[in-house]
Amino acid sequence: MINTFSPFLDEVKLSRYPKDDGSDWQAFDAADAYLLDSFQRCLEGLSASALSELRVLILNDQFGALSLAITSRLGIVPVSRTDSWLALKGARDNGEILSLPVDTDSILSPLEGHFDVVLWRVPKSLAYMEDQLQRIAPHISAKTRVFAGGMVKHLANGHFKTLAKLGEVGLGLAVKKARVVEVTPEEERRRHLPAAQRSEWLSDDVNLTFTEYANVFSKGHLDIGSRFLLQQFDKIAVSEHDALADLGCGNGLLGIYFAKAYADISLTGVDESFMAVASAQSAAQVNLGAGATRCEWMVNDGLDGEQFAGRFNLILNNPPFHQQQGVGDHIATRMFLQSFAALKLDGRLVVVGNRHLGYHRHLHSLFGNCRTLAADPKFVVLESVKTRSEPGRLSGSLVKHHERKAGQQQRQRQNRRKARNN
Repeated sequence: MINTFSPFLDEVKLSRYPKDDGSDWQAFDAADAYLLDSFQRCLEGLSASALSELRVLILNDQFGALSLAITSRLGIVPVSRTDSWLALKGARDNGEILSLPVDTDSILSPLEGHFDVVLWRVPKSLAYMEDQLQRIAPHISAKTRVFAGGMVKHLANGHFKTLAKLGEVGLGLAVKKARVVEVTPEEERRRHLPAAQRSEWLSDDVNLTFTEYANVFSKGHLDIGSRFLLQQFDKIAVSEHDALADLGCGNGLLGIYFAKAYADISLTGVDESFMAVASAQSAAQVNLGAGATRCEWMVNDGLDGEQFAGRFNLILNNPPFHQQQGVGDHIATRMFLQSFAALKLDGRLVVVGNRHLGYHRHLHSLFGNCRTLAADPKFVVLESVKTRSEPGRLSGSLVKHHERKAGQQQRQRQNRRKARNN
């Protein structure tokens, strides 16, 4: 009997990337342990030689938790694919610390050969999940053991319907709020899956055309936050030869819109999603033509790095408040800190966000100033100017502030109901 894999997660200190991201999240969860336990059971009865030749594919590994556990116990190195540069960098860093090899790459990197086992952390996006299904279909057979799982609160009927396009989906009991199901591939269903491809659409609102991969934020339509920011276009001053950054660029919408309007500015777009950056590169070529040479697109942890220090006159930012399925304000906070370092003196950061998140508190603490360019019942567009060389001290968690406020509002509603009933 093979030693159980899941204790590896408790025995070894795995780190997220970046380590100081401001969250208190772990590099793994109960779903990882459940997937490893399911993997262990499917190995029973295999000979040593069969184990050594086993080919394992892992999708959406969190910072190497699955791949490193398997390598440490079996000595085989799974092939791992992810759309997250942060997860990829974290996996490689953890592997280096543990002196274990890691074979992890972008989801856009082609797969080769046949896989005997697939361990699949189910992503939030159904479109991205179906894209991954299409990518792995040519590399599995009816003999492949496919285990798909995640935390119960993140799994919906749509996820199981998508899995059923590959084969029969078994029942999976919930353990420690996680669920793993086994999918038995069926040749007929597998053969009818189309190849993964990008989708093209035209946004009449901004007169831009996009060719996008599946895991791009607001795929196939203009998100309302970005639309609201672009409606304030005339309020955002841009000078000749300005260096502009689109931080968390997604499909490149904000940066490309400005680059199309100002033919002499330079544009740098960064995102941690490989699919987002590839989509933005394509959109720049389609919409800017020869002007696409003024653009640089990078997969990175935002504007982290010495190469960005004091480089930009203007940074545009529509910050996410989730990473994979986790929700928190540490991503926005990190982006604001990076922006301060990346701006030239008198450079400006323009942010669009949900009003209830209260970004103005962080921005005022950090920059010493923050003005509202526009606001509606849902969104606010804020501008802060870098007027000093050192950032101020940031205030507490915006999300915790929002949760306290939401709790107060709920208690007020409950009290009003009680008053009416009395």
